[in-house]
Amino acid sequence: MVFRRVASVDSPATFCTTIDEQLTTSLSNQTFMKNLSLIINAVLAIAIGVLFVLYFKDHKSVKTTSSTSTTSTTAVPDAGIAYVDLDTIATYYTFYKDKKAELDKSKTGIEASLKAKVDAFQKDAYNFQQNAANMTQSQGEMEQARLQQRQQQIMQERDDMTSHLEETSNQLLSDINAKMDTVIQEYTKDKHFSYVLTYTAKGGNILYRDKALDISKPVIDALNAKQKAAAEAAAKK
Repeated sequence: MVFRRVASVDSPATFCTTIDEQLTTSLSNQTFMKNLSLIINAVLAIAIGVLFVLYFKDHKSVKTTSSTSTTSTTAVPDAGIAYVDLDTIATYYTFYKDKKAELDKSKTGIEASLKAKVDAFQKDAYNFQQNAANMTQSQGEMEQARLQQRQQQIMQERDDMTSHLEETSNQLLSDINAKMDTVIQEYTKDKHFSYVLTYTAKGGNILYRDKALDISKPVIDALNAKQKAAAEAAAKK
């Protein structure tokens, strides 16, 4: 008996078109890819930015310092405030660049894996549509069920991969928080800053900054020095 359409089963053409549209829309549209990019690009930038808004020393300490003459190892004026350029951090902080590259690689791998599965699924769905006339009703129903199950598996894998990438990004955020906090605390210990702010040319709350207050270089030097020391210590184990 050849395949016949019954009320509980879609025709091969209708089934393949519907399931293909659902899968293509869910996995291949720009929104999904944009979300993956945001996880990598936006989260890390925010991670660095949030950290630098720290408070150091109380105002009493600042007032006492301003009334005395001090000699500092940095060219930053004793104004009680400094800033870090996030664009400079992103360019020269090796830990950030290395982890950013790893996350980019993970994103590319996720996209490639999902694309391969979608392509294979679409090929099988097309073959089912072309060969449906030679199937029995039972065979047609079984193939539709199999394709629907594969669709669900691909969707679940997409969600799992995205979740894993988000977890990795969150862990990286935590690592960056700890590293930044340590360096800023150490650097500002004898600098008498009340505030350390952030600046970025890509947009932010600071409309103007005096470059004499920029402490990006010493902060980056300290971050990279700690990263190098950690790598050397790990290599000796």
